[in-house]
Formats: sequence, C-alpha cells, structure tokens
Amino acid sequence: MFKQAFYFLEGLKLRRFERVLKQANHILAISKKDEEYLEKKFSNTSFVSAFHSNEDVSSIAGKGRFILMHANLEVEENEAAVLHCIRNIFKGLDFPVIIAGKDPGDVIKKEISLHPNLILVENPDDAEMSRLQHDAHIHFCYTFQATGLKLKLLNSLFMGRFVVANPKMLEGSGLDELCITGNTDAELNEILVSLKTKSLIEQDIKKRRLVLQRFSNQENASKILKLLSLKKK
Repeated sequence: MFKQAFYFLEGLKLRRFERVLKQANHILAISKKDEEYLEKKFSNTSFVSAFHSNEDVSSIAGKGRFILMHANLEVEENEAAVLHCIRNIFKGLDFPVIIAGKDPGDVIKKEISLHPNLILVENPDDAEMSRLQHDAHIHFCYTFQATGLKLKLLNSLFMGRFVVANPKMLEGSGLDELCITGNTDAELNEILVSLKTKSLIEQDIKKRRLVLQRFSNQENASKILKLLSLKKK
C-alpha cells in the first residue's frame, strides 16, 4: 500500500507539471517513446538525442580481449543489475569479464572475488574508461528499467565492438538494429559464448556510422538552432 500511495502521488506531481509544458513554445524529447507521448498531448515536440562526447564512431575492427560491463555502481538499480548478470548470465564463461564503475559496494566486491574470470576496475578515469571501451570484445548492457536512451549504450556503440543488450535497455532508443538482443538469461549467455570467436568487420562499422548519424551532436545542435530561428520569425 505504501508503494501504491507513493506512485499515485508521483503521478499527480507529473500531471501538475504538464501544465507547465503547455506553456512551452517547443518541447525537446530525449527518446522516441517520450516524443510519441508528448506529441499526442502537446503537438509541439521534436526528438533530440542526448548529447555525448563522441564526434565519430571509433570502433576498431577485429577481436577484443574481454567482455565489459560498466555503470555507476553506487546507484542501487545498477548494482542490482550487475549482481544479477554475475549470478545468472556470466556464469560458466571461460572469457574475462571486466566490471568497471564508480564506487562499488562490498556486496559487488565480494561477489566478483568468487569468480576467477571476473575483474573489478574501480573508479576508472576518462582515459582508462576509453581504453577499456576500445579494447573490449563485447560491451554488455543490461537494465531492469526501460527509461529511454542510456548514454552507456550510445558510448558502447560509438566506441566498442559487439554490443549485447536486453530488450529493456533498447526500448525507445531506436538502436535495436545495431545490437544483439537476448530475452532471457540463458539466451544472453549463449550469445556471449557465440561471439567469442567472431570479429567485427569494417562493414559493421560503416553501418554503425550510418545509423548513428541521427545521434550526432552536430545534427542535434542544428535541430535546436532551426527551432530557435523559427521562433524568431
């Protein structure tokens, strides 16, 4: 009953805030799902992807040396997702798995210590994170909540080789065609095993560049500038 009351009150807050959105000249939605919802209600919405640090796809063809899963590990949801993957998806893999992230708790540290093929990288700086993303053979992206486009998914596609994700990670992102998806823990485990011997080819990188054009910082900035110029007119 406490949860029901909490979500009911949060829903009221959101509906109250929508009165503010009615006054907006234009609304910029960060996911396609948000765009569809807001366009139905306000008819003045455009999709603008999240801005990020990548100017171009820098994925390297060939094979990498490990599976990489990275997240802010002090966030409870991320910690739960990593623990689930360790216990249910990564088990039985004869391939190094690197868990990288900010401020991991004792539970994650203890769990990783029980698996000889798992390596924890605590609080990597930007340079080390970039190196891990480029060296990884597989980027593994997993979430329990479909909350639109996640920057870690976008960064993985711009910088990494193969990207494996569960459906909730991809929902509303428009990036399904660039990722390999498994619906169950068993399917995801099988995908990781099957990708071990495969190489990313130049054709895959070209396709990635083409699809990711709509997530370009330049494109997003141009969209906003056009809206501002229309307002001035």
